[in-house]
Amino acid sequence: MPTSIVYGANGTGKTNIIEAMEDFREIILAGNILNKEPSHFTNASHANLELIPNVYSKNDEETAFSISFINNSKVFKYGLSARFGKFIDKNYKRTITKEQLFIDDKELFYRDINNGIKLNFKDIKEFISTDFNEQKLDFTLKILKNNLQKTELFLTSGFKSLFSPDLVKDIKKWITYNFIVICSADKFKFVPNMTDADADNKTIIRTKLFDKALKQLGTISTIGHTYDKDTKEVKLVSIVPYENDTIVIPSSIFESLGTIRIANLLPIVANVIYNGKTLIIDEFEASVHPMIIMNIIKIFHDEEINKNGAQLIFNTHNPIFLNNSLFAEPLFRRDEIKFVDKDEDKKNERLIFSVGFWHKQRYSRQKHYGLYEELFY
Repeated sequence: MPTSIVYGANGTGKTNIIEAMEDFREIILAGNILNKEPSHFTNASHANLELIPNVYSKNDEETAFSISFINNSKVFKYGLSARFGKFIDKNYKRTITKEQLFIDDKELFYRDINNGIKLNFKDIKEFISTDFNEQKLDFTLKILKNNLQKTELFLTSGFKSLFSPDLVKDIKKWITYNFIVICSADKFKFVPNMTDADADNKTIIRTKLFDKALKQLGTISTIGHTYDKDTKEVKLVSIVPYENDTIVIPSSIFESLGTIRIANLLPIVANVIYNGKTLIIDEFEASVHPMIIMNIIKIFHDEEINKNGAQLIFNTHNPIFLNNSLFAEPLFRRDEIKFVDKDEDKKNERLIFSVGFWHKQRYSRQKHYGLYEELFY
């Protein structure tokens, strides 16, 4: 599916879903379940993974993460389970209890805290890119069971070094560049690559996308980026016509919050669409006019534009996206709309959420109109 939209009352777990996705992403890239410095994105919980356990849990319950994705025409499924201790227990000795990797429904490895690591050499043979000898398999797995750290991922350590560094490189590359998770979208800033040469030439980086989009919105200025050679800082600036000249003003003191949000959002949306990536974003429509958000959604739904199967997943409270009277056909299919809620005791988040594949499988949005009438009218 090209899109999924998540509804729920405040405090029911919408943001937790997205933060969990980003935590899982950072765990894979770091290769362990230890605390780490926040990434260039905005979720600071990576440095406080002791916040993952449920605040009401009385036991050291397992937390499970899993992801399925398509890369190079293969379906990957990777998951892990871990014990992080009780809520805010920083001294708990964390442990990965299970870990599993499938490619096209073939299990490449299974890790269990009690039984060690199981590898199906027949299935992983085509992915092995080292000189590993099958006769050494049993001995190697015993060594790994005794020496692999309990907080360390087998995927990014033993499996990578002994069996298939190329495969793990591909997985991490997809997680890094194609699985884009943004928490608190109002804090996200797009920063283009600029160098000292740009500063020497006093270059202001602009794009046709910026110019066209902002012109459509009726802004009087043109927005671009400048580079400060001394501080190495890239700034968003507005180029404003003034008398017979133009002046450059920092956008933060000249533009509305909505315009700044659009200027930071459009480049990443364009990148996601062009390269067929998955964008998961919290507070997607904050400070942006709903019609602009609707047009972005329609881009994801347009097969002629979204040729590479890009996906958009976001949280919202806004019921306007469910209003069929605004559109010639429903903006979202019923199976693209998700709801989250809490159990009656208000302790455990109940999640109704799934994200399907949208890979060379096109469908008519119009034929689902009756489903919308059934659900919302």
